[in-house]
Amino acid sequence: MKTIFRKVLTVFLTASASHFGSALANETSVDFARDIEPLFQEHCLDCHGLDKSKGEFRVDQLASLLRGGDSGELAVVPGDPAGSFLVKAIRHEEPDYEMPPKGDPLSDAEIASIERWITEGAKTPKHYGSAEEEQELTHWSFLPVVKPAAARGIDGLV
Repeated sequence: MKTIFRKVLTVFLTASASHFGSALANETSVDFARDIEPLFQEHCLDCHGLDKSKGEFRVDQLASLLRGGDSGELAVVPGDPAGSFLVKAIRHEEPDYEMPPKGDPLSDAEIASIERWITEGAKTPKHYGSAEEEQELTHWSFLPVVKPAAARGIDGLV
């Protein structure tokens, strides 16, 4: 009788702890600096950061996170993890885009954190920049027309 009671009690306590833990996790908002940025630093920045941006995709800039890279898909769609290519890549649902390609894949808990971050609006700190792509237009064809100074001869005369 004691054995059955212990088994029932163990099952009950395990189920209660699991339910309490998941309910608590659902109530706690994702903190980008605490929950997401460390994942990007550990698993993504070597290939998708300032020094190297494979696939023309970076995880350290909001505009790039939203735009995506060479896949042509939007990497992060705020509020829609199922429509976010980043989630498909870290879940290994996209052939040739499994991320990270080397080393251990992200755990289910890490993927769930990224999905919650996206669901909650994919907010990033200010140092990630704006959502709009900032482009420098330095090619001569984009510069304003400037009337050149008149060519001067040897004597300073035109």
